[in-house]
Amino acid sequence: MASGPSPASSTQSDSTTVSLEEITKELEQIIRDVHNALNSRVLDRNTYPWTVFQDDFKCEAAYTIKRNPSLKYEIEEISSHVSRNAMRADLFMNHRTTGWPMDLVRLSVGIASFRLIDDQWRIVSFKQAPGYAPF
Repeated sequence: MASGPSPASSTQSDSTTVSLEEITKELEQIIRDVHNALNSRVLDRNTYPWTVFQDDFKCEAAYTIKRNPSLKYEIEEISSHVSRNAMRADLFMNHRTTGWPMDLVRLSVGIASFRLIDDQWRIVSFKQAPGYAPF
């Protein structure tokens, strides 16, 4: 898995001292770490980055990747919108998914929604809309 920020530093946010640019970078790194964990099949809910998800959240991508060992996700682009006042952030991702089915490349979009809960950024929603694009 990529070496990102430690779980504590990547999720905690003192809203008076951390810039929006720093928050954005940290949230984008968390999403990259989630994708790296998926691709590496590190799916234990008790380890980072899964500890960033809200406690009752079920990640459909983790379920899908367990059933399809050749499946890989690659983030091509992330566009982020962070609202410190609203204590929320939405990250929009363009993905390239390969390996399921074997000879198919899917271009898709994803949205990860974060909320600032008790000074910690938590993933409360992670949705993907798969596309279809044979290459």
